[in-house]
Amino acid sequence: MFSALMKLIDLRNTIYFYSAVLGMSYNLTRMLLLMLIAAEFAFALFIISGHITKNVIFYLIASALAVFTIASIIFWVNGASNCGCFGTMFIESPVVSILKNIVLFIVLIILRRKAMEGRYA
Repeated sequence: MFSALMKLIDLRNTIYFYSAVLGMSYNLTRMLLLMLIAAEFAFALFIISGHITKNVIFYLIASALAVFTIASIIFWVNGASNCGCFGTMFIESPVVSILKNIVLFIVLIILRRKAMEGRYA
């Protein structure tokens, strides 16, 4: 939710940044970025509300990590110095973002296994 909020606070600069790195038009970038921000907020609200099952939460988080890792790889390949994770508010290298996402995915898998073991113990 924090990353979505940071993108929203500095929306105009974030749109220009994403547009330049991805080579897309401003309007298309704006539309896609607003959809991304809405999805990030929705994921966070679903998780916080507890109205969805842990299984769905696991797949939502795993999917988000996969998508954001791919996006960071694209930004890295395109030579960006910022992964855009927090828009233009905070600068984070795409390589750091990729490594962070890999670590988070490993932690997610470990937590999932521990939860599954506890369920069947």
